[in-house]
Amino acid sequence: MMDVLKPYKIPFKGLKEGIHQFEFRLDGTFFQVFENEELEQSLFDVELSLDKHPTFLALNFKIDGNLQTSCDRCSEDLTMPLSMEREMIAKPDGDAEDDDIILLADNDDAIDVSRALYETVVMGLPLKRAHDEEECNQEVLNRLNTYSRSDSEESDPRWDALKKLK
Repeated sequence: MMDVLKPYKIPFKGLKEGIHQFEFRLDGTFFQVFENEELEQSLFDVELSLDKHPTFLALNFKIDGNLQTSCDRCSEDLTMPLSMEREMIAKPDGDAEDDDIILLADNDDAIDVSRALYETVVMGLPLKRAHDEEECNQEVLNRLNTYSRSDSEESDPRWDALKKLK
C-alpha cells in the first residue's frame, strides 16, 4: 500500500538556508488517514513557506478550501469556504508542550507536516455551521418551529424557583 502521507514529508537536510515554497492538497484520502469522516468530502489547498535557518525551520501554513458538511439548522448540504494560517517552528530541542513547536531528532533529515496540517484544519473549523437563515430549507424550519416551545407557555413549576435567582 502506498504511503498516503509521503508527500507531506519534506526533506530539509539538502535545502539551502532561506525560504522554500511547497504546495499540498488535503482531500478525502488525507483525512481518512486521520479517521475523520466529517472532513472526507472537503478539499483544502495549502501553501507552505519553509524558512530554513542554521538551527531551526520556520513554517508558515496558509490553508484555503471548502468544508463540505450539513447545516446545523436545516440539515441540508452546506459548503463553507474556510481560510486559516499557522506559524510553527521545528527545532531539535524545546518545549514539547508547545503546540507551535515541532521537535526534531538529531538524525531527522525530513519533517512530516501532515499532523500539523490536520490539526490546523480541525482547529479552524467553525463551531456553528449553518446557512444564512434565508438560504435554509424553509419547509424544515417551519416544521421545527411547530415543535419549539415559546416562553409564553406554562413552565414547569419546579424550575420557577431557579428562574428567580437570575
